Amino acid sequence: MSPSSLGTRPILALKVGDLQVHVLSDGFFGLDGGAMFGVVPKVVWEKKLPADEKNRVRLGLNCMLVTAPDGTRILADTGMGERWSDKERALYAIERDVTLMSTLAQVGVKPEQIDFVVNSHLHFDHAGGNCVTRDDGTLAPTFPRASYIEQEREWEEAHHPHERHRASYRKDDFDPLVESGLLRLVKGTAEIAPGVFVDHCPGHCPGHQVLRLESQGEGLVYPGDLMPTGAHVRPAWNMGYDLDVVATVDGKRALLEKVTALNWTICFDHDPVAPLVKVRRESKDGREDFILTSVGDPV
Repeated sequence: MSPSSLGTRPILALKVGDLQVHVLSDGFFGLDGGAMFGVVPKVVWEKKLPADEKNRVRLGLNCMLVTAPDGTRILADTGMGERWSDKERALYAIERDVTLMSTLAQVGVKPEQIDFVVNSHLHFDHAGGNCVTRDDGTLAPTFPRASYIEQEREWEEAHHPHERHRASYRKDDFDPLVESGLLRLVKGTAEIAPGVFVDHCPGHCPGHQVLRLESQGEGLVYPGDLMPTGAHVRPAWNMGYDLDVVATVDGKRALLEKVTALNWTICFDHDPVAPLVKVRRESKDGREDFILTSVGDPV
């Protein structure tokens, strides 16, 4: 993995009915390929995402900005943020040539103009940019006017996590939200703004949620770690990180049924190349396959 030679990905824009979508970047990082693909053999998955000399695959930190006609702005996930030591940056091969803050600025949005933040879950690579460090060393929400939307079940898990994924939670990413009064807990499906919903979809972790957009007959889903990259669209291709892989498979298949039937768009949180796609199902020789087509316009 040679970050300097791989470069960055442009901001992408897409309209979903009367909702404007921008796919922003908080940079890139690397995770073990075997962990990212579970029981799928390396000789198979490395054709989709090649690994470096430490067996890490390069992943995007794709955040999604949704702007409603009335100007309401919803941000899906906040990436990894800045609070990482040099040792951790090397361990995770963190690339910061672009950040969520720089890409937000590129589309003309300031942190105080975000109305809602929706974390798919509270693992450090999805909630790491929730908070920033003040000059005095204390922490504050990055988006000072936003309501941070979390599933109640995820909030419970983040504070009493199973040892299997305890290291993925950092309380500094979310506890300051309580002190600031910006935390909003929901249970199951909730409408955040007209046409903008969250749906509880466990599997990767107990409180995982999917962001869903529906407007003027069009739709888009931001599935979080239910389907982190285009390579994970196949129901049997799942992460070793998933706490309940059967629930992941069931949730993924249900989501794919809707997406393919209605020709909706998917926005992947970790795909390093093609975060926005349309998906078409094919059956050949009795085997099911999914064909992905990239969409979205570079900004």
